[in-house]
Amino acid sequence: MCDLTLADGNLILSPLSPDDVRAHLAGEDDLLVRWLNGGPDTQAGTVRYIHHCMEQWAIDGPLRAFGIRAGAEQALAGTIDLRFEMPGLTAGHVNVAYGLYSAWRGRGLATRAVLLVCRYAAAEGADQAVIQVVPDNTGSAAVAPRAGFTYVEQAPGTDGDRFDRYVRDLPAPDCAGDLRPKPQAPASAGPTRVRAGLVVLVGPPASGKSSFVQALIARGHIDEDAVVSSDEIRAELYGTSPAEANTDAADARIFMERDRRIAARLAGGQTAVAESTNVTPQARTHLIAIARRFNAPVTMLRFTPDIGTLLEQHAGRCRADITTADVHAFAADMARHAGAGQLRSEGAHAVHDVPGRRQGATPAEAAARFSFT
Repeated sequence: MCDLTLADGNLILSPLSPDDVRAHLAGEDDLLVRWLNGGPDTQAGTVRYIHHCMEQWAIDGPLRAFGIRAGAEQALAGTIDLRFEMPGLTAGHVNVAYGLYSAWRGRGLATRAVLLVCRYAAAEGADQAVIQVVPDNTGSAAVAPRAGFTYVEQAPGTDGDRFDRYVRDLPAPDCAGDLRPKPQAPASAGPTRVRAGLVVLVGPPASGKSSFVQALIARGHIDEDAVVSSDEIRAELYGTSPAEANTDAADARIFMERDRRIAARLAGGQTAVAESTNVTPQARTHLIAIARRFNAPVTMLRFTPDIGTLLEQHAGRCRADITTADVHAFAADMARHAGAGQLRSEGAHAVHDVPGRRQGATPAEAAARFSFT
């Protein structure tokens, strides 16, 4: 069972559990049936749905369903869920759906819950949140602008109904400032400690990985030989033959050499920093297997700039081998397959997000927030 909680004062969001079945059935009314559930729930159906939600949490699936819990006793006041994949949803976007029981409506709880899940979705790599509301559902529609969403269009749903569609970029400030980047811990808290072992950088092209490791080297946190970069190996082996460098045979040779260098450092008890995109589970699983051969801990550092920042940084790199479409594709893979929970489930001992332009941090400032032992 996932023990994640999101909190805003006395409002708590946590994954649904079998203990919520009775409260949900007691709270359901005609409005929830009409606008959210599509039909009256039964005890057996609710149990099946909650078990499905729990399974989705266990596998880091595209559905993340929360109970909205309010008041001193943290009573179940409604539900809110995120879907990172669904028909008609663009990669990197997340759909938000919510419903409150009648006793809890009119208190602003839905707006606060939406703001909490948007912050969570942004941390999981989503760059835009979407709310889709049947036009007659005025109560739910009113939540969207209060949570900083903008109406964009009316569009047909998969069942033939028409929905008003609202969107907001993530993260983005709203009138209450709820989604502004969180202040960094004071300097007295000290930098985040990274244990000696395998350090896997996870991020799309142009997300700032190379600038970050160069800043680490400049500050003396790691030595230059610790960084094992597939791009640098490609340049070493094929610098004078760019056409030859972009073949399957070349990729096989490059990654074989990368693995050899990583293994050599881990065998000597030294840190190895794997600098490549690593946005897919397959790429990370291979690296984790190498670390396990040497009983080396694995730390994953996530780079999560929004797509606008990625494209701007990509334009400034003049990389002919990486296209804008490639950047979009890698960013989509990052959003789908590189959430913090997913990385831990694969075997990472620690997962940390590296701050960047979105948090107002330069590469040097980001490097100063980590120490390597």
